[in-house]
Amino acid sequence: MVLFEDLGKQTWGYYSHTNRIPVIHINNRLNQEHATYTCGHELGHAVLHSGINTPFLRSNTFYSVDKLERQAHRLAVHLLIGLNEPDQGETKRQFLIRCGIPEMFHVFY
Repeated sequence: MVLFEDLGKQTWGYYSHTNRIPVIHINNRLNQEHATYTCGHELGHAVLHSGINTPFLRSNTFYSVDKLERQAHRLAVHLLIGLNEPDQGETKRQFLIRCGIPEMFHVFY
C-alpha cells in the first residue's frame, strides 16, 4: 500500500509494517520526480529490510543505519534505471536525470 500524506518539510517518506500490512508513506508535498524516487527508496527498505525497525535501532542501539539507507538508495536508482542505458555521447549526469533520479542521489549509481 502506498499512502500520500503531509509529512512536513523534512521527511520525504518512510516505510512501516503494521499488522502484517506493509505501507509506504510518501510526502504529498514532493514533486513527481522526488515522490517516485522516494517510493523506490522505501520499496528498497520493504524488500531488503522488512523485519528491521530503523527508528528503534537509531534510538536504542549503537547500530548505524547508514548502510541500510545506502542499500535502499542503490535499489531505488536501479529500479528507476530499469533496462535503460546511456545514449551515445550522453554523460552519466544526463542519463541519470533522464531516468528521473534526483541529482543528490547520483552517487548511488
